[in-house]
Amino acid sequence: MKKLLILFVFAAGISLFAAPAVLDGSSDEALTRSFISLWASLDDKACDEFGCAVTAAAEKLRAMNAAELGKLLDGKTAGEFMKIAQQISPEAYEENIAIHARFDDKTRGAMVKAIRKALSGITPEQGSRRMLELTAYTAIDSECGFVMQLISDELQRSSDEQVAEYAAMRRTRSDSKDELLKNQLLRINLRYGNRAAVEKAKVLAPAEFAAALKDIRSGNPNGKLAKFAEDVRDRQAELVPKFGTWIAIYNLDWLTDFEAAKQRAAAEGKPLFVLFTQSDTMPPSKLESELLAAPEFAAFAADRLVLVYVDFPGQEALLSAEQAAANKSMAEKYKISRGELPVVLLMDEQGNVIGKTGYRKMPPDKYIERIEKTLDKK
Repeated sequence: MKKLLILFVFAAGISLFAAPAVLDGSSDEALTRSFISLWASLDDKACDEFGCAVTAAAEKLRAMNAAELGKLLDGKTAGEFMKIAQQISPEAYEENIAIHARFDDKTRGAMVKAIRKALSGITPEQGSRRMLELTAYTAIDSECGFVMQLISDELQRSSDEQVAEYAAMRRTRSDSKDELLKNQLLRINLRYGNRAAVEKAKVLAPAEFAAALKDIRSGNPNGKLAKFAEDVRDRQAELVPKFGTWIAIYNLDWLTDFEAAKQRAAAEGKPLFVLFTQSDTMPPSKLESELLAAPEFAAFAADRLVLVYVDFPGQEALLSAEQAAANKSMAEKYKISRGELPVVLLMDEQGNVIGKTGYRKMPPDKYIERIEKTLDKK
């Protein structure tokens, strides 16, 4: 699903952009610098629209070498870049527009915040490819939770019979060996909702859909369909926090420079909360999805902690060589193995370890209490 969701994020129509800046294609470093600067200078609405174009065209842009990309984009404004993105990836851009139209302003604002956070962590030396990879990756993860929420909300409003039909559509999609059919049903589900996908399944695979629905009905006779529908609703609802974790994580005030984090901790008189993790796991770990993504933790962290993010992604391109080396050094210094991830070290401002913790099955408020008790021992 992650590969497909890249097609659906950060969508909107072209609007006029007030920012007069243009892209500088004289070198890859200059292009990356100007791209970040231009994107970051836009207001939230324009930033969101620009993100639609970037995400839609990211794969084709990454396939170009630095010289080709620089020549294509040199001197282009934000609006001109968006037109280029539409031309080279029209289907992806159109799909982005459709899915984006389903989100409210608050949701779009959260996505923009995640993108701004990602942009702030990119240096021009890392190059345009790194920038495109990271922003597209951020978009995918931040989008997942919102898409899952839309599906879940529609199921909650649906009758038991409609839920059974939705389950039959899902079964038709998953059992099919026709990749085109699978993609069509998924895209329609994301773009237009559950009922639209059900109706499309009836047209594209009538026999398979009918057989799946018959099987569901026969397996749940004598009033059991209501229990089946409730289970489907519950399973979908459980996916929402798992897939929505990363946007909540992105929006926390993480530092990736440990020395800078220690300086802030000393200046603010706060302890360090150092998370060693792998950012590209899906679904996210229970530590992150159940505890760190909770609003209670966000409020507590903003008031009491300096947060440090030490990442060991499976996709090496998500980190610069410098950041990867720094993170490896941190793991070696504090004897953290990849098998332990995710794990948290609580430290004082000098980097002295106060305590170590991982996932515990408990509510966020109890987890916070546990942290506070550990910090009180220093």
